[in-house]
Amino acid sequence: MKFEMLESDRRIWRDELEKFVPNRIFDAHSHVHDGRFAKSKTFEQCPKMTFAGLRQTAAVLFPGRKLRFLACGHPVPQHVRRDFGC
Repeated sequence: MKFEMLESDRRIWRDELEKFVPNRIFDAHSHVHDGRFAKSKTFEQCPKMTFAGLRQTAAVLFPGRKLRFLACGHPVPQHVRRDFGC
């Protein structure tokens, strides 16, 4: 999935956010997923988001920033593994 900012997005970044957003960013709530591995119909409709895709998208959204991520799971009943004692 390729993400591109609009000219209006770039203008907002340049005029309002670039000096405000810190050089290092920790995203404490990120999701990576692939609908092929989801038992829920909900996630089949979501675009595939790999860790590489997450990093590429974040680089477009926050140009010149160093980003780190905490990747979270999707806590829905359809994803609970009963054979793990959950």
